[in-house]
Amino acid sequence: MTHEGIFPLLAAWRPPTEIRQPPTPSQLDRGGLRAGLSGDAIALAYQPKVDLSDERPVGAEALLRWRDPLAGVVSPEQVVRVAEDCGLIDEVSLRVLALAVRDRATLLRAGIDLPVACNVSMHNLRDIAIVDRMHAIVLDAGDDPARFTFEVTETHLIDDLPSVLETLIRLRFRGFRIAIDDYGTGAATMQFLMQLPSTELKIDRQFVMAASRNDAGRAMLRSAIALGDALHQDVVAEGVETADDARMLRELGCRYAQGYHYARPMAAEALATWMAHRA
Repeated sequence: MTHEGIFPLLAAWRPPTEIRQPPTPSQLDRGGLRAGLSGDAIALAYQPKVDLSDERPVGAEALLRWRDPLAGVVSPEQVVRVAEDCGLIDEVSLRVLALAVRDRATLLRAGIDLPVACNVSMHNLRDIAIVDRMHAIVLDAGDDPARFTFEVTETHLIDDLPSVLETLIRLRFRGFRIAIDDYGTGAATMQFLMQLPSTELKIDRQFVMAASRNDAGRAMLRSAIALGDALHQDVVAEGVETADDARMLRELGCRYAQGYHYARPMAAEALATWMAHRA
């Protein structure tokens, strides 16, 4: 191509339009986590658990919420991951428990005695000293440890049971209840489950979804419920989203349920109103 041929091309050329990427949300870091813990970044939302026989509320799970002044709304998974990585997970879990104790006291003053469950990290359970701290938080508020359940994910238990078993046993000795959360995701054996001082088996929502689709899924759900009953656990089905799900679970002998069919997670004040309407 001659120089003369290049000139028209140069005259017609325009720089490419800059493609603007959506802004990346701020990430929570150690400094932000510490600031949030000393401030009011942590809040709790409660999802009720009901008795399937009469749909009477029998408990509520406290779910972590985090609203950071810089990072905005941060997912619970990110908060826990950062807290575990920087050694602040005990502070996060103890703050969640303290808020749950406070909210339960508010409900008690309104005449509502509702047991509360909190999720704990495996990192929390590797130091038995946390048992005394948890116990003190509940006793200092004049409450009963038996009204509080700590939920531990089945998959994590399978991966690291020897390092946390003593802590779980000590929690049970102090009166707390223990739930195996998301049961079915880790394929625990009966022999494994028999080693645990647990009181509750929470069946993962994927089992409920599969059971609503086909006979094989229904058979697996029935088996999970039967295993929980055989181990004298309170069996709770998670992710119950429709009346058909609830009806199926009753037919299969499941006693408790939790899910959007009954209520979405809500603040403690809204929980009190929800309970009053249910009554």
